Amino acid sequence: MRRILSIILLVSIIFSHYSSPYIFLSQLIFAFLGIKVLGRRVHLRNLTFGSLILFVVLIFLWYGQLAEVPFNSGVIFVERTISSMGRMFVEEAKSPQIALLYGSGMEGKSLLSWINWGIRWTTFIFIGVGVIYSFFISNTFLAIKLPASSISKLLIEKFDVEFFLLAFASSTILFLQVLLPYLTLGYEVERTYTLISVIIAPFFVLGGIILSDYLKLNSYIILVIVLVLTFMFTIGSLHEALGTYQSLILGSQSTDADYELVHDPEIYAAKWLALNRDVAEYLYAVDYHGLRKLLSQGKISERVIKINVFSNHVFINGYLFLNYNNVFKGKFVTIGLRPQIYNMSEFDNELLCMNKIYANAGSELWYLGSNLTS
Repeated sequence: MRRILSIILLVSIIFSHYSSPYIFLSQLIFAFLGIKVLGRRVHLRNLTFGSLILFVVLIFLWYGQLAEVPFNSGVIFVERTISSMGRMFVEEAKSPQIALLYGSGMEGKSLLSWINWGIRWTTFIFIGVGVIYSFFISNTFLAIKLPASSISKLLIEKFDVEFFLLAFASSTILFLQVLLPYLTLGYEVERTYTLISVIIAPFFVLGGIILSDYLKLNSYIILVIVLVLTFMFTIGSLHEALGTYQSLILGSQSTDADYELVHDPEIYAAKWLALNRDVAEYLYAVDYHGLRKLLSQGKISERVIKINVFSNHVFINGYLFLNYNNVFKGKFVTIGLRPQIYNMSEFDNELLCMNKIYANAGSELWYLGSNLTS
């Protein structure tokens, strides 16, 4: 029964988000490397070489033969990661999330942001202490005798070797993602942390208990405080309560709502454009958010829509779609590894060469082409 559940788990991971199998495969590979280091001292019950081979074969069949795009993306990702190893200490080569974790860009931030930064580091410290302590307390790994305690008894009775190996593999993956630049640029560290948090969560609790006992504090209170604050910062409820609106889920007052939400004027403009446009002309969206609204509301093919042209001050020949954020807020946002916010006033010269053919309270259409000249 356990083997059947293991096979179901492997298949479910493959059919989930395309990046999840790569993370899980990395965990299995690191775990088996740990087995080779430990030699014959480890007897495995669930994590076998056959399960690893089965998982690799399923990944190849699904991504290599049926869904080729994710497989090719994975190969390119590994290639770029290896080539980026020489820039591991270059700050510009790391993602904004990792740079922020090191304190870069925290100058002038609010007290709430600093508290959030401290809670994040507290979480990582708890996990690190829990993993390191488990490594030394387990006789399976090192022949080091530490004083008997309730924690050591818990580790011996509840945590088996396979769980330890997966936990160390998960910790190693997190460490490498912080160390190697392209790992954080090509794949967000938040995704990795979410995937492996299920495995390393017990070590967060363990590390919190150890540090609380060392500092002579109540471990239950410390863990509850850190967990509650982490949850509130993650969903944005603490910012919302203090009037700093950052969560689109909790309210429409955040800046993300200006371009993430679909507004009625954008719907009308996209549908009007779909019905009245010249099919021989190209369509241009100022940013990716405008592209998504043309696709979803106007039902226009992505092949005739271009983006990332307007931000380069290139004069457009065709239709230009301005969304709610462009018109009402006078801004547009480029997506990518390092998003940029532009003011629409910087591109007045480009608009002067075009003709406004549609406007409502929150969206506009401009045109310059063979059928209309300025």
